[in-house]
Amino acid sequence: MYTLVSTGKSTGATTEPTTLTFNNPAGKDGNLPIHDVLFMGVGDQDYKGNGDDYIGYNAVDAFGNNAEDWPDTNLVSIYANNGAATKSDNFGKLTYINVTVNDHLNVYSPTDASGKRAIQRGLSVYINNKDISDNKPGVTYNLSSQVEKLNMPPRRYWLDSLQYEGYSTSNYTPQTLPTTVTLEPTSLDLPEGSTTAPGKTYNFFINLIQTALKSSNATYHAGPNNGWKPADTLTGIAPDGSVLDVDGSLDPNSQVAKDLGTLALTITDAAGQVVTQDQLTKPGTYTVKYTYTDIQGNIGSYLSGPALISTVAEATITVLPTASSLAVTNKTLTAGDSWTPADNITALSGVDGTSADIAAALAGTNSDGSKATVTITNSKGETVDPAALDLKTPATYQLAYTYTDANGNTITSEQVSLTIKAPVNNSGTTGTTTNPTTPNQPTMPAKPTAPGNPTTGKTPAKVTKTPHTTTKRHPRTTTGKLAATGYPTTTGTTQRTATNFNGSPATFVTDPRRPSSSTSSTRLPQTGEQADAWAAELGLVLLALTGSLALRRKQD
Repeated sequence: MYTLVSTGKSTGATTEPTTLTFNNPAGKDGNLPIHDVLFMGVGDQDYKGNGDDYIGYNAVDAFGNNAEDWPDTNLVSIYANNGAATKSDNFGKLTYINVTVNDHLNVYSPTDASGKRAIQRGLSVYINNKDISDNKPGVTYNLSSQVEKLNMPPRRYWLDSLQYEGYSTSNYTPQTLPTTVTLEPTSLDLPEGSTTAPGKTYNFFINLIQTALKSSNATYHAGPNNGWKPADTLTGIAPDGSVLDVDGSLDPNSQVAKDLGTLALTITDAAGQVVTQDQLTKPGTYTVKYTYTDIQGNIGSYLSGPALISTVAEATITVLPTASSLAVTNKTLTAGDSWTPADNITALSGVDGTSADIAAALAGTNSDGSKATVTITNSKGETVDPAALDLKTPATYQLAYTYTDANGNTITSEQVSLTIKAPVNNSGTTGTTTNPTTPNQPTMPAKPTAPGNPTTGKTPAKVTKTPHTTTKRHPRTTTGKLAATGYPTTTGTTQRTATNFNGSPATFVTDPRRPSSSTSSTRLPQTGEQADAWAAELGLVLLALTGSLALRRKQD
């Protein structure tokens, strides 16, 4: 059962409260209680025992329009002498006292760095009359000023993470901290002799410091631009749980350094001597020490419960000598041949010794920033643009190559030559190469004319044939040489006589291979043997005919 007390503001224990506005329902005792009255709700019960000390009322009858603020349908008033008959009991009259109210704050921290709203530990801070000049019910005060007096340990908690979560104990929800609040009692069920009533409890969450550094070792190659940066070998978590901004924390003027903290680094060589960051461009072994200091003054460490958490980390940096190289050679061309600056480079490697793209290095398009250049001079010492080099005219040029690797190391080659020779012609001598002229476009031939009718020729004169006499053939002598061929041989002599068409004696050629009919043999003639004999005689006949035709033409 809860009791609701309505009382005016009093300034002292003996001062009666002001008159309570109260309706006197019809049919009730005409004596309206105006002091020493305690109203008690009885729910829906209808109190019938009206008497001098107790009077039952209906809330609507008693309070009218204010009845909705009353939690019970009916109530009973106790007033005057409630039955006590002795003076020592003050005749049963109620004694009024001044009640003060105390609010308090509860601060919780999460169980881990994930930000989950699980209560790990509650820190209750009571706001008492020492903090508030007047902590009676109805007094207002500045809650923010009380939060500042929490004095949370800065070695353990990240103070900027303090978040107001409301005064409900069933649902912690991040919300805006009210500036001004009012003291209100949440219960009047006080222990005997106590005059302080509990007020509201305001809940807060605060994160633990979460700074953490994680370093890693690295290996680089020497050079002005070896690429090492502090962020390459360090990662971590900032005090508020965000990702550590290494570069920003190294700059004390940056916003992240002002909001969270700063990072300092110390570099020492193998001998323990402190060196600058520029020294890391040279071969050697170095140690980099990182130290984080947050804005709450935690230098290199903080507390997590009883444990001391370090915010110092070290990394080992190994700088190797560069392995870059450039190899070039002389080159000889024949006038008219093609050539590029890459043709005189035989090998090119980067800082780690791996082969580099020669064409890309000359074009300046390598992703690592490495590049190569060439300077060409002619016999007069004049510099020649590679793009304008005359490859058709015999000459000798001097070439000097320069290669800058990804770390800024520069290599300059010794001079090499590019010789352009004249081409060798068909006669074995050298000469200059000239561009052949382009032949003219051929013209279309004229259309031929139709031939005319042929003229009638003369009638040829009549040819008078002169008879010729054919005599016996002259004898032909064959020797025994034909016996080797297998053909029949003869030892006799055959005479053959003849005259030409003009009457002169004809000359015959004797074919020694012609066989004699006097000797027989079973051997068959070989290919071409008999044919040759007939061919010889046929030739004689044709010769005679040729001579005869010549004679006739002459006569005509």
